[in-house]
Amino acid sequence: MSVIFCGLLQGLSKTRICRGRCRPGVSGAVNGMNEQIPVTLGICAYNEAANIEKAIGSVYEQVLDGFELVKVIVVSSGSDDGTDDVVKKIAGEHGSLTLIRQEKREGKNSAINCLLDSKDTEIVAIMNADTVFCGR
Repeated sequence: MSVIFCGLLQGLSKTRICRGRCRPGVSGAVNGMNEQIPVTLGICAYNEAANIEKAIGSVYEQVLDGFELVKVIVVSSGSDDGTDDVVKKIAGEHGSLTLIRQEKREGKNSAINCLLDSKDTEIVAIMNADTVFCGR
């Protein structure tokens, strides 16, 4: 299993991450074949109702050259600001989106462990809930 933090979509699919400005990414090689590499993306969230919809939306807008986004898992660790409701609403639009709720705030390491226990792929990327990817 490979775990890649935050830069997977930027570094492997020629996307850019918006943080006040955009930076160009680099292309990822895919064994010289047209084969799609399956990827699970995890988003760890605590009280991110104001950000999570944009973050998730930006993930699904990406064109992943050589990669297939199999599953997006949001782990909400004790959120009490409506984060879970926002994710549930969006999940109706995206069948690959899953919400895992931790009843109390257990921290990012615990959220990462939950997501790794729920992954469907060998490659897992992890991003913050306030990250927004720019279009090409």
